[in-house]
Amino acid sequence: MNPTWLEITSGSIHFITAVLALFGGAWLLITTKGTRRHRQLGRVWFLSMLVMNVSALCTYDISGQPNLFHALALLSLGTILPGYYQIQRFRQTGDRNHLVSHGIWMSWGYFGVANAGLWQLGTRLIDAFVETSVWQVVPTLVAITVVLAIFANGWISRRSTAHAHNA
Repeated sequence: MNPTWLEITSGSIHFITAVLALFGGAWLLITTKGTRRHRQLGRVWFLSMLVMNVSALCTYDISGQPNLFHALALLSLGTILPGYYQIQRFRQTGDRNHLVSHGIWMSWGYFGVANAGLWQLGTRLIDAFVETSVWQVVPTLVAITVVLAIFANGWISRRSTAHAHNA
């Protein structure tokens, strides 16, 4: 099946915005929260995540129809949209609970894109070097990245909560 122009374009857009989201999100996680630079890069990160997910929803070159990756794009949108809403509510009300919720939602959004990147890397390496079906090892990759995400997100959530209460 030859990809259409839209699929090639959406795939390129998806890749570029995923790389931006992956590196920008890492920077956001390790630097001081609430600074002007954090807010500016946060907007760029949010938009790159939004475009990345929309472009994923336009890409059908794996199966020719909606599949698991489309569901994961919707799940990703289900983390960043509430995160964006929560920071807007914080700015309107000053209620720090919204700030904590923002940090939790956005960190889950970041770990979604980080895990997707690991899955992409893992499946491509397996496909290139191991004589087995990629789909035979996907459950293992998913399990490993979910466990890592749960532990890492717990650490980030505690860090975000402590920062919000100290600010």
